[in-house]
Amino acid sequence: MKIRKTIACIIARTNSNRLPGKVLKQVAGKTMLEHIIERVKRAKNIDGIYICTSTHPDDQCLDSIARKNEILFYSGSEDSVIERMLDVAQLENADNVVRITGDNIFTDSVYLDLMVQHHITNNAEYTRSENLPVGITAEVIAVPALKHCHASMD
Repeated sequence: MKIRKTIACIIARTNSNRLPGKVLKQVAGKTMLEHIIERVKRAKNIDGIYICTSTHPDDQCLDSIARKNEILFYSGSEDSVIERMLDVAQLENADNVVRITGDNIFTDSVYLDLMVQHHITNNAEYTRSENLPVGITAEVIAVPALKHCHASMD
């Protein structure tokens, strides 16, 4: 079986409408993003981790969090999360991307590993766990399926 490269994209911006700077809020001495990063790093089936944000000047502060936590940083389209994920997939020559929203503070490495393994074993286009508490789940998406979805959008 071909080895599949899977990259985690933590989707984060600082200008949330409901709670500006939400991903930078401190919880138990760390930002929400740092809690997520720490949890994703524990996953064994993830080959790389990016903070994926926009090119908006307010979002560039997230680069320092990426560097501090020894993960990668990408800033791209202000309007299209899917384009940011596709850009990272292309940079990494990835087969799959894992979409993790920057406010899913309870992202779980065990469920990430189970999802990625299930996704690869079943040659799936899209994988998501259901019936879990809010803030735990992520999505695993095959890059060709993500490209097809993007091409189908208005």
